[in-house]
Amino acid sequence: MLIAELNVPLDLIPDDGTGELPDALAGAIGLTKARLAEDILCYRFSDSNRTTVDWWARDLRRELRKWPADRPFRLLLDLRAEQLTVGLYALRRARELSQLRPDMAGQTAVVAGNLLTARIVGTAIRMLPNTYRQRIVLCCETDAIDWLRRRGTMGSV
Repeated sequence: MLIAELNVPLDLIPDDGTGELPDALAGAIGLTKARLAEDILCYRFSDSNRTTVDWWARDLRRELRKWPADRPFRLLLDLRAEQLTVGLYALRRARELSQLRPDMAGQTAVVAGNLLTARIVGTAIRMLPNTYRQRIVLCCETDAIDWLRRRGTMGSV
């Protein structure tokens, strides 16, 4: 039963080397993961319920732990799903994750699907305490990827 799989630690899910969540699991939790050009890690959300947010946080924590400190961490969060609203629980989990690996430079681009999501995420980003990773909210994935490619390892924006 697929629902039972939601309680399986990510470390126990077979890794096929692509870094992507299995399709069946991704669909069940409202999250897909992919690697884009130039080592950009991408999470696409189809919902923001607690289960999805917890799986995302667990997987991103794992990615951050194993990421080499000498390489900038480039992250794209796609929040364009219809009817997706970012709640307080997701914002709290994102804040926790933003404080991991202060030794590692990087960039995060968030692609918002509507003005409300962009405002919520933009406000939350401005309130984050870290200064070692750049962050931006955009409405176009192509612009977000271009921004991530251009940024290098500069300080925060």
